[in-house]
Amino acid sequence: MTSSPRVQTGRALTVLTVFAAAAALVAVAAPAHAGSTRPSAPSHVSGGARAALAGSPAQLGSAAGSGAVRYAVTKKLCGDPTPGDYACDAIRLVPAARTVPGAKAYVTPSYSTGPAGGFTPADLASAYGFNPAASVNQTVAIVDAYDNPHALADLNTFNAHYGLPAETSSSFRKVNQAGNASPLPAANSGWAGEIALDIEAVRAVCNHCKILLVEANSASGANLAAAVNAAARLGATEISNSYGGPEDPAVPASVQAAYNHPGIVITASTGDNGWYNWDFANDSGGASDNAPNVPAAYPQVVAVAGTALGLNADGSRQEEDVWNENGADDQNGLNPYLGWMGAQGASGGGCSFLYGAPSWQAGVAGYSNTGCGSNRLAGDVAALADPYTGFDTYDNYGGSGWGTTGGTSLSSPLIAAMWALAGGAKGVQYPAQTLYRNLQLRPSSLYDVTLGGNAFCAGDTATNCSNALEAQTQPPTGNPNNLANGNSQYANGWAGLLDCGYPYDGSAGTIAANTQCNAVSGYDGPSGVGTPKGLNLFRPTSPTIGIGRPSALKLKSAQTWSAINFADPVGGSAVQYHWTWGDGSVTSTSSKSTSHTFTAAGTHKVTLTVTDSFGQTGSSSMTITVGVPPTAVIGGPTVVKINKSYTWTSAKSVDKNTGGAIASRTWRLGSTKVGTATTWSKKFTSIGKKTLTLVIVDNTGMRSTKSITITVTR
Repeated sequence: MTSSPRVQTGRALTVLTVFAAAAALVAVAAPAHAGSTRPSAPSHVSGGARAALAGSPAQLGSAAGSGAVRYAVTKKLCGDPTPGDYACDAIRLVPAARTVPGAKAYVTPSYSTGPAGGFTPADLASAYGFNPAASVNQTVAIVDAYDNPHALADLNTFNAHYGLPAETSSSFRKVNQAGNASPLPAANSGWAGEIALDIEAVRAVCNHCKILLVEANSASGANLAAAVNAAARLGATEISNSYGGPEDPAVPASVQAAYNHPGIVITASTGDNGWYNWDFANDSGGASDNAPNVPAAYPQVVAVAGTALGLNADGSRQEEDVWNENGADDQNGLNPYLGWMGAQGASGGGCSFLYGAPSWQAGVAGYSNTGCGSNRLAGDVAALADPYTGFDTYDNYGGSGWGTTGGTSLSSPLIAAMWALAGGAKGVQYPAQTLYRNLQLRPSSLYDVTLGGNAFCAGDTATNCSNALEAQTQPPTGNPNNLANGNSQYANGWAGLLDCGYPYDGSAGTIAANTQCNAVSGYDGPSGVGTPKGLNLFRPTSPTIGIGRPSALKLKSAQTWSAINFADPVGGSAVQYHWTWGDGSVTSTSSKSTSHTFTAAGTHKVTLTVTDSFGQTGSSSMTITVGVPPTAVIGGPTVVKINKSYTWTSAKSVDKNTGGAIASRTWRLGSTKVGTATTWSKKFTSIGKKTLTLVIVDNTGMRSTKSITITVTR
């Protein structure tokens, strides 16, 4: 990566100057960082016609074929994040006349749609290939800030419309950040809309999942972290987080730790303002954050990016592209005829400057082309986010009933709920690893998003993008990272980083490793591994193995162990078996069977790890006991009367050796053998003290002796 930018602790506050109908951008240098240099020739945007754009796909409508043409603008449900706080990533589509500034035309499907014209649960199931009615035992937690007092009522209205059962006290729970039913936080209309979107998206995808809504006291990072910890503590199998803010080195370690719960699927939205939140530079008073959002950038979570989805008339997926409402080369944000339209919305992401990439991400084919080096890229998987191809939800507190909603706030719960349908993490400590394995081993489980980008150029070619920008600036600049908006916290009014494909110091040229913000075949930053095609994307690919032990474990005896019940979900074969015996010794072999001698008595943990032909591993363990003498127990009276019959039993004698069993019992009265059964009976004919001894031997050769004194009285 060239000339790394500085990381901001909150949204940069800048003002973009507007001259007449056109925005005023100037070409300036990036701030000094890591030895970068600054160009010196600023350039204003001209007021003339914009250069013709080519090479980038248009944003998808929500259906193929003919349908109603409508106009709308988008509305963020939450304000922009401030330092220490996060913002929700929900965007509502607001119908508008075509003459309203910023209104965009879109096509509604010609077939049945939701109450507000957006996608329905059936559309999602058809597009992504899942059965929402499947029976599962999973709890999807939704973590949001503030309270939606209408959450349950809104969810039941949603359920009733689609013929789903009303919620019960076990199917839906709402708690505060401490995990208690009360007191709940104050209500907030913006976050209420977010909550409605999240819980209804989960119910649409997974009809039988339990939903746990955890409401933080506020949108602060600390409070939301407390809510995530509560969700994990209360047994959530998936936790969805539809919010974020730019990564910040000053954030306490305890906040990041809250998103690290091995074995739980934790999803997080990448954000709604594009790569490094560059789209903020289209706002009056805005600039790029120069950083990806957290919690999506944390290596332990599943970072969920956003797409625009187009369906065929039968509801099947027609196409899916990177969500970027700004269009190619920001023609919507910088349209000289419409004036300054502001941020339009785009899927977030970008390379972290604080966190390293986990091994499964850093090792994926194509990662070297992202320019992230060894750093984490906030983009693991993607799903529907574009509000113009959004999902219909019911919100009677933050909104006015039915509406079409999108943003990566939709993507995150969709992925969490699909993961729940697939059965959850299934023992994978960091479930994002499953996505990358399936990219390699189950490519049919993925739809490869190859069109578009989430930065300024939006997937356009570097030539087209630079030409379009040069036509707008005077003197010309072809580097989007060499722009200013007049009044910025950065020196010379720098607008921040706007596209990953150009030098970060504002100089001329392009960066070849630019797939962190441009979609390509295979892995890329804007869509991660791609979008789901069925549920196999979320099913682990690791092989499973069982341990076949000797029937009875004997000390100081070579015995044969075997690997049994090998299964590989992706068709691999077993190539290596590694045994850890728990006594300090190990064995590696390509044979299913091996021999081992335990020389020390006691309890040991035996672990077998199998490696398949794809290099994946699966393990099984068992705890065994070997060489421990059995415990002889005599049950019966110690004081008896003469000439009366009594019975003594050895039934409570136990053998702790694995596979061990008592093979023989010997009863002795004094030195005389008197029986070999489990019980022994006797009528004493003389008074006095008698010694009764029990000797037991197990099937491993271990023996134990127990004696009692019996007093015979008149």
